[in-house]
Amino acid sequence: MSSVPDELATGIGLWCAPNEHYVPEYLRGEPMVVIMLCHAGTVEDGQRLVAPLRDIAPVAIDQLRPMPYAAVNYMLDVPHGVRSYWKTNVCR
Repeated sequence: MSSVPDELATGIGLWCAPNEHYVPEYLRGEPMVVIMLCHAGTVEDGQRLVAPLRDIAPVAIDQLRPMPYAAVNYMLDVPHGVRSYWKTNVCR
């Protein structure tokens, strides 16, 4: 982890694919591993940093793209009524 810069934040989770337009129909409702990334730097540096992840396994849904910070923050909002628990740790 020492080679990962502070500008790259990552998260991983187990999720059921939502019933959304960007999810292929055959994957909707299926369990999947989700890798979330946020890079606060140049697009080129971010692409270079995540390239090894894309080489690990086929990507079912790729929503990785430049976006404003507010949009990144909004993505993690939980709909009203959903019981979820969030915990975070920093490893160095």
